Amino acid sequence: MKIIILKPEQFVQHRNKIGVILFDNPTHETVNFFTGDMSHRVLNRNLIGSPSMADLDLELLANDSLRYLAVENNLITVSHQHEIEFLKYADSYN
Repeated sequence: MKIIILKPEQFVQHRNKIGVILFDNPTHETVNFFTGDMSHRVLNRNLIGSPSMADLDLELLANDSLRYLAVENNLITVSHQHEIEFLKYADSYN
């Protein structure tokens, strides 16, 4: 599976949890933080940070719920390698 992160700025980390910020108003001091298990927290902006790209990649590969939430909100795209392999195979016969 290959994951392309379209909007990395939407992914944040609070303590040891990686989630996404949705419905953000930059003028507010708080953000809506959603994790893959669909838990929602309203957090102060000062309490969140940015995860490393390596940590984010690992989390998106391991956490189906967070990956689904990110796909549904157009934050990432997912391609499955076996589909690409099949298309290459089929194209070789044309």
